[in-house]
Amino acid sequence: MRSGVLLTALLLILSQPMMALARVATLATPYVFTDGKAIIRIPTTQPEVRYRLKTITRDGWGPTAESVAKVTGGQIEIAPRVEGIHIITLLPGHDELRFLAMAPPAPLSKKAVVHALPRNGLKLLANQPYTIVLMGDSVTSTGDYKTMLKMLLARATGNQQITLVDRSKFGMTADYSVRRWAMDGPPHHPDLGLIMYGLNDQRNYEPDAYVEQYHYLSQRFIEDCHADVIFLQPTPHFDWPVNPGGRTTNANPPWFELRTAGYDEWLNHLGAQDGIPVAKTFAAVWGGGGRSLEAAARNAWPICPRDFKSQFTSMLESAGAGDPVHINALGQLMIARAVYDTIAGVRAPQDPLTLTGRSLWTPTGVISRILLRNTSSRRRAGRVVIYPPLEAQLKMLGPGSYDLGPGEAQTFEVSWPQATKPVDLLHFPDNVYLAPGHPCIPVVDYCGPTSHVYAVVAPFAGAQIVRGRITVDGPELQIPCRSADGVTRKMIKVTLPAGSSVGRIPLEEEFKEKFSAPQWAVAELAYVRFGQAVRGEATVDGNLTEWSGQKHWMPVGEPCQARWVFGVEDHRATPQECYLRWAVRAGSTGVYLAARGTGQLHRDHFILYFDPRKPELLGTVGSYYWVNGRLEEGGQLALSTGETSPSHVKLAGVWKDTPNGTNLELFIPYRAFDQKVWPAGGDLGFSVWWVHTGASGKVTNLLWSDDGFPWTPRWYGVVRLDEGAARPLPYMVRVK
Repeated sequence: MRSGVLLTALLLILSQPMMALARVATLATPYVFTDGKAIIRIPTTQPEVRYRLKTITRDGWGPTAESVAKVTGGQIEIAPRVEGIHIITLLPGHDELRFLAMAPPAPLSKKAVVHALPRNGLKLLANQPYTIVLMGDSVTSTGDYKTMLKMLLARATGNQQITLVDRSKFGMTADYSVRRWAMDGPPHHPDLGLIMYGLNDQRNYEPDAYVEQYHYLSQRFIEDCHADVIFLQPTPHFDWPVNPGGRTTNANPPWFELRTAGYDEWLNHLGAQDGIPVAKTFAAVWGGGGRSLEAAARNAWPICPRDFKSQFTSMLESAGAGDPVHINALGQLMIARAVYDTIAGVRAPQDPLTLTGRSLWTPTGVISRILLRNTSSRRRAGRVVIYPPLEAQLKMLGPGSYDLGPGEAQTFEVSWPQATKPVDLLHFPDNVYLAPGHPCIPVVDYCGPTSHVYAVVAPFAGAQIVRGRITVDGPELQIPCRSADGVTRKMIKVTLPAGSSVGRIPLEEEFKEKFSAPQWAVAELAYVRFGQAVRGEATVDGNLTEWSGQKHWMPVGEPCQARWVFGVEDHRATPQECYLRWAVRAGSTGVYLAARGTGQLHRDHFILYFDPRKPELLGTVGSYYWVNGRLEEGGQLALSTGETSPSHVKLAGVWKDTPNGTNLELFIPYRAFDQKVWPAGGDLGFSVWWVHTGASGKVTNLLWSDDGFPWTPRWYGVVRLDEGAARPLPYMVRVK
């Protein structure tokens, strides 16, 4: 028995050096160049260490080896075998370290850098302090393409004074950086701004809102900071299960991985319009794709991690289980290289095909004609497959195969089964994809073992209704229809209903064009009458007797206000299940708000939005403020300010049940939206988002003026301070 104990003790003693080595072995850096060495610190007296090496490349598993490294000065050096993730297992144990090896960058020319970065490129080349500010969603915040880009730039220029400022955040849209610009932009004195949004925007914003926000950010970088800007396209979403046969009925379709392709194309258009370089990050991550969408997703396993927190892992190691959205370190390198190539003036490989489109009405509905031309120098044979935007439907008319010599072309047609008559364009998804007049169609060209993704913009033939926001003083207005060359073809006269303060009016105009069927221009006009604010104070007690003289109360609860990102979505049995009317007072130190509500509101919460900018800026992209509210037991409103408000703002709010419903009363200091008094112009941008939970647990979002996702002031309404003028309140009208 005693000998057994001694033997166990001896084995423990002998194993201590290796166990200690395993606990303290660390990498000097997680990234190295392929012509350098990975340094592993190992405080040990052992003369050498045996290790096993495996690698993961963009194409899959790479070289493997088992070798011995000499310990010098408490560390070992390991030469990378290939560009990719290196997995080092220290032997005889099973302790593991991982690093990424990157191929050295191509040289930078002064001409290319100055062309891509005309304002501050010379600072980068002259070894001067150079700051890069990154704005983006979770692809940026969970990955580290920024550090890789810094290493590539430092290696190419010798500049060791490059500073990175990461202002990205998980789950955000471009609006996050828009509203936080004053905090995230000028204070850091950027020389270069990198903007990469889209994965979340695509599910919440229509393309024109996305483009307007990118434009706003680029102009702020340029005008406020004299900085250069590069747009980064949103990357693919390789959402395809390991076992397609195990897909659930709620699973995303295979073409979900193309869902950002249209937004990539809109960025290309904006970049060309504004002179902003666009890094082809979608194509960089897509790589060679595959013979099918399923194959493309399978071929992406090497660049997708098992978990976004484990950036040096790959779905190759888990048979396809993992995170197909937040690409791993190897995928992040693809992004870094795409940005570097943009700065270096390295042209992406020319697309072998060019695709252009046009849409028109036929007797059976909308079709889009796509002209495919072989722009390569060789004969090319393959097939094109047209995929619908999410929630939409498309039907290919005829086969998609082609066999074209250089310069030869072929036409394909697709129909939109959900758009058989003009009124269909007023409903989701056609109100998003077709009604604006320029549908964008994802197309994949399959040729051999590879695939190439395109997004084809197919404008409608004929005139289109001009979209935008206007303010009108009376119920009569005219909306222009213009042709593609900007010529006004027709004016649509609209009369807003008498006595109505909020509503929607369909606009359908027929045009006789040189086609077999009439062409239609379709839009929706939404109007919201201005709210009224009167000067005065109030007691925040839920007793609204002092509000009895208020003439104008803003409705929040009409059926047309029950909307979300996919359009009308009303789960109330009747509007009276949740219906509120709001009134506003301009006090000496803040805003008082009162609401009279019907129905069971005790499970509800809400957000109030404030835009105190000058009247001419209301309805445009920009910063704003908000206050969150929730009804709590005991009659209190739990209130908190949003991230753009100053800290320690004292809010007050109560709610009170009455025989006629529920009263709410709130006080919001002007300081909550960075003001000392009511805005000098007299108008305050304002919006209400009321979230009602019914008895069934289903949620109805009620929006005073917005169409869905309210995290942008583009469609906020206006509350005007009434100084006793006799004129009636105007209307905020938007056409979309």
